[in-house]
Amino acid sequence: MDPCIGRGVAADIAVVNARLRGSDGLFSITVEDGLIRSIDRSRVAGAERTIDAAGGLVTESFVVSHLHLDKVYTGGPALQASIASYQRPDMRTLDAIDAASSVKRGQTEGQVLERARRLLREAVAMGVTHVRAFCDTDTKAKLTGLRALLRLKLEFAESLHLQVVAFPQDGVERDPGAEEYVRQAVELGADVVGGIPWTEKAQPARRSHINKMLDIAEEYERPVGMLVDDAPDARLRTLEMLAKETIRRGLENRVQACHARAMSAYPQGYARSVARLCRRAGIGLTVSPHTGPACARVDLLMEEGVTVSLGQDDCDDGYYPYGRCNMLEVAFLSSHILRMMTAADMEALYDMVTINAAKVIGVEGFGLKPHNGANMVVLGKGSVKEAMSSASSPLWVVKDGRVTHHPSD
Repeated sequence: MDPCIGRGVAADIAVVNARLRGSDGLFSITVEDGLIRSIDRSRVAGAERTIDAAGGLVTESFVVSHLHLDKVYTGGPALQASIASYQRPDMRTLDAIDAASSVKRGQTEGQVLERARRLLREAVAMGVTHVRAFCDTDTKAKLTGLRALLRLKLEFAESLHLQVVAFPQDGVERDPGAEEYVRQAVELGADVVGGIPWTEKAQPARRSHINKMLDIAEEYERPVGMLVDDAPDARLRTLEMLAKETIRRGLENRVQACHARAMSAYPQGYARSVARLCRRAGIGLTVSPHTGPACARVDLLMEEGVTVSLGQDDCDDGYYPYGRCNMLEVAFLSSHILRMMTAADMEALYDMVTINAAKVIGVEGFGLKPHNGANMVVLGKGSVKEAMSSASSPLWVVKDGRVTHHPSD
């Protein structure tokens, strides 16, 4: 990292004795008016608050680019059949979706608030400053969960940025009326238009699903986040369909795709052609290798220049029984599952839960550089390897220049 000289000037926050990724020695970081003002090796005088990193690693904060926030902590005995279906080697995902949908019937806004609030508090303590939260908006869930998450978006505004996705979990063609709920959700304040086209019964219905959701996104000028091909079945090809339609409409760099597990079953040539389509479309791909038996071809996607991030996906629900929104833990698990074990691999995985994740969900001015937003964590470890191995919570968390978590909490 090139130093930015800013010596001897008072700051709102000064982080001293900080170790940085890719650099030797210790640095000082100054923050003013919510922005990083300088990063250099000089002493800092007169800061309103000084944080001594004591040789620990200081990095960008963590970003959760995919989380089903309305479903957290809904797991238990009633959803064991759903988990069993999703975790099969052949991933009977549609069976899991249908079984898990029982949670949505009759749940109250207060129940969603209580569960999601608990998870977001934990996320803040784990160094998360940005979350893209998928929320079911269909004929079963209606707008109950969405209203709860929009309330939490305001409640947590000082400690994290919450993007709410209007997500038709049960399909659009399979669930007549869901399209209207998505539209209503956006009008109520949802930030992102969701989709899950691969669950429709045939290719024409899958194409219709994509088009209807992109129509809403264009009408309301919203970005898009879609779950595609969430099973290791080479016949599932909605990622290609989504990429082509994104290019045709001129929506490059506004679309996120999640999962794409079918890519693990694609022939090599076809997988590479889809990756190149994603790059042309500016589609960022979020994968969650820890929550299901198959994963998109991360190596190939990276080779072709596609931005890849890691998502938490689920926390103790009908698909995955664990999870605490600890992105170091997600990176650690992914290192094993993806066989990414070299030092360079670890750095790439760290990017996937910080810089890449921010890019995928459209966060501007993110990264530990002067003039960017001051979103950072002070870790109690001296390297990425040590941080991932321990997966312990940061000592300090700063969001937009405000300390949101510190040792006395």
